[in-house]
Amino acid sequence: MSKTYIKLFKNDKKIEGDNQPLYSNSKVSVKEAVMLHPEHLYSAAIWKAEDGSLNFKIEPKEEQLTPPTQQSEDIWNHI
Repeated sequence: MSKTYIKLFKNDKKIEGDNQPLYSNSKVSVKEAVMLHPEHLYSAAIWKAEDGSLNFKIEPKEEQLTPPTQQSEDIWNHI
């Protein structure tokens, strides 16, 4: 998997209290298959473009995830 970018557009029809997302894109396409593996680490970022849309990027890191400690498992179980 290489860097993958996804553009999300602001939902102008969003009404306070509804269950619609603030940003979405119903026509996302990717250049290659995207598969995330639990034993790998990834770098992720979200930033706002000048046109008000959001850009999401995820890319694999070279290093692998170290075995979880009890503390890190406790943190993930509370999310």
